[in-house]
Amino acid sequence: MTASRIRHIAMAGAALLGALSSVPAAAQGDLLIAPTRVIISQGGSSEVILSNIGAEPATYRISAELRRMTEDGDFHEVTEADATPAELAALKMITYAPRRITLLPG
Repeated sequence: MTASRIRHIAMAGAALLGALSSVPAAAQGDLLIAPTRVIISQGGSSEVILSNIGAEPATYRISAELRRMTEDGDFHEVTEADATPAELAALKMITYAPRRITLLPG
């Protein structure tokens, strides 16, 4: 695999994980996600922390979306039909668990 292909897959993976749970930036409701951006390169891994900052237990369904970053830093959703071969490869390579989680407050 060429360095260029690895870089494209890493960028696609970063966009994919950055869209985890379809939650923008820092918080949506009582869900806090950190870090808000993950870049994976050279076959590495990363951890994303989810925190319920509300006063009641809450259940969240976790999913991943493919997004493309523009030069000015904005993200745009990409459907599988519009995805590049590198982005489709990233979808197949990225795994995450669990798919649903109940978090206690705090």
